[in-house]
Amino acid sequence: MVVRRTFEIALATLAWLAIAPGPAAACTTANCTLLTRTDGPYVARGSWRVDVGWRFVEQDARRYGTDEVVVTGASETPVLRPRVDFANGRLSPNYHQEFEARQAALQFDVAYGLSSRLSALASLPVHSRYDVDHVFFPAPGVDLHADAGPGPSRQTWSIAGVGDALIGLRFAMAKGLTAGAAVKLPTGPINRLDEYGQIDDPMHQPGTGALGFIGTLQADGRRGDFGWLASASFQRNVENDFGYRFGDEVIVTAGVSRTVKGPLGLTLQAKTQHERRNVYLGESSPSTGATLVSLAPGLRVRMPLSGTFYGSVQFPLYRRVNEGQLVPRFIFAMGLAKAF
Repeated sequence: MVVRRTFEIALATLAWLAIAPGPAAACTTANCTLLTRTDGPYVARGSWRVDVGWRFVEQDARRYGTDEVVVTGASETPVLRPRVDFANGRLSPNYHQEFEARQAALQFDVAYGLSSRLSALASLPVHSRYDVDHVFFPAPGVDLHADAGPGPSRQTWSIAGVGDALIGLRFAMAKGLTAGAAVKLPTGPINRLDEYGQIDDPMHQPGTGALGFIGTLQADGRRGDFGWLASASFQRNVENDFGYRFGDEVIVTAGVSRTVKGPLGLTLQAKTQHERRNVYLGESSPSTGATLVSLAPGLRVRMPLSGTFYGSVQFPLYRRVNEGQLVPRFIFAMGLAKAF
């Protein structure tokens, strides 16, 4: 059933892209904001560029290492993830049984040209939602999922809110070479409760509760009819007030773009992303950290008055995780960018 639904969503996504194209490879972390799209990193002095984007992540691929999680005789097998027990200050391995998750976010990015070479940027996921299908165990005094019966059952739990903001600068070091630096601010909540009235998993929360420091370097140019870019970024995360620290992250991307006819253009971006394990009170957390390689074809349409509609679908080529984890089957992004 999950496979069929994923297939139907993918078909609908591709059909939508055919009539409403765009240029960006989808990103799911603050790090990605500085990895600019294939329409270039530059903002003219005194000009603004505003981007309103939406992304959806179908996270139903269950992996252990590089292998699919399969148990003989079971139609679907959950991954086992740890519980972060904030009350007792410990990690409980293999506590959560998760089948799939879905993430959606509405994000605003703004850039302003301070000079011909320097621009400022700000980014904020104004609404981020995380839904996870998991095994729920009834407990005394817990009213949620009361209609599920007295035994364990598969239920969906949702958490939503504003995400972490980002502010930074981007500087053109030379023609075709741009460096960026930014700070991720802990603006998103990290204390949303689970079904049992306890603070939920940090990976489910809209925010991280800690600062993050990001640096990027990007090269771009043209060769014949093709525009190209290559970029790399590093994000260093700080421990939050609960003693939890998300793993540092490295992203390397390469992309090309080409105008097909009139305002219509095609884009293709490859991305390699490596995340280190998360840490709680000095202890490395199981089922965190991964290396992902993906490819994102996309379309864009230039609109009147310096606007662009864009859309892309990111598909994984390689996924390697630590212990059992849910990883993306695809990521869809769409939005509108406008300069003025």
